[in-house]
Amino acid sequence: MLSFRELAIDKPGLRDRLMNLYLTLDAFPEVPDVLKRLKQAGLRTAILSNGSPRMLAAAVTAAGLGSLLDSGLSVETVARAGLADAFVCSGPCGPTAARLR
Repeated sequence: MLSFRELAIDKPGLRDRLMNLYLTLDAFPEVPDVLKRLKQAGLRTAILSNGSPRMLAAAVTAAGLGSLLDSGLSVETVARAGLADAFVCSGPCGPTAARLR
C-alpha cells in the first residue's frame, strides 16, 4: 500500500479524514446474523484487528456488534503485551499455524 508521501498527495486534512472514516464503518450485512447464530450455538466470538484499540472499539460500536462479541484484540495490544510469538492462522489452527515473526 502506498502512502500519501509516496504518491505526492498534499491535501491538508485528507489523511485524517480518511482515517476517521474507519471509525464509522458498517459490518458486512451477514455479520450480525452469523455472530448471533454462533452465540446461539454456545460459541464464543471475538474480533481480531490490525487497527488501534480506539479504532476497533469505534468500529464495533458503529456496526452495533458489541453485544455479539465476547472479546476483541488489536495488534497494538498484542505488541504492548509482548505477544509477538503468538500464532496467526488463516483457517483452523493446527500444525500449519505460523508464527507472527
